[in-house]
Amino acid sequence: MKSNKQQYSVDSLVKLALAKKSMQSSSQSSSSHKKEKPKEKDKGKEPKKASSSLKQPLNWPADITYLTTPVFSPSVDSFISKKYAFISEGPNTDVVIQRITNPSHPAFEQFGLFAKNNIEPHAYILDYLGYYHLNSESNSESNYVLNFMDNLSVDAEKMGNESRFINDFRSVSN
Repeated sequence: MKSNKQQYSVDSLVKLALAKKSMQSSSQSSSSHKKEKPKEKDKGKEPKKASSSLKQPLNWPADITYLTTPVFSPSVDSFISKKYAFISEGPNTDVVIQRITNPSHPAFEQFGLFAKNNIEPHAYILDYLGYYHLNSESNSESNYVLNFMDNLSVDAEKMGNESRFINDFRSVSN
């Protein structure tokens, strides 16, 4: 029996998510869109080309797509995808992505997510964004997969937000 499952590339799914976000934001405020003037220091320079129009956090890796909304596998039921569909504001200003410089840290020389200020216990920081798919579609090689209810997993290996840099090494500083 032949499977009806279509294969979608990560790039095509990201483009679809960005197109949806663009349509949502343009329909919400088409008249209040102002064009930003170039800064004096940038005059005469060629504009930087970005893979998307999204502002990315400092130290964001060039090979990872930055998301402000989840991207769903076509196999995820539309009811479920609507349940988990949301748009975040973009880079979180309460956290920063930094290289881990402590040689005794288990993630030495990798990047981690750090709070800019003290965070109260149980405080909301940010959602874990990535590619939402059925548990059966999980990539066992990825270090960025979270399994959760509704038979869903989210993988931030190739696309995500700042939360992909959270390292859970209790009692280990910087």
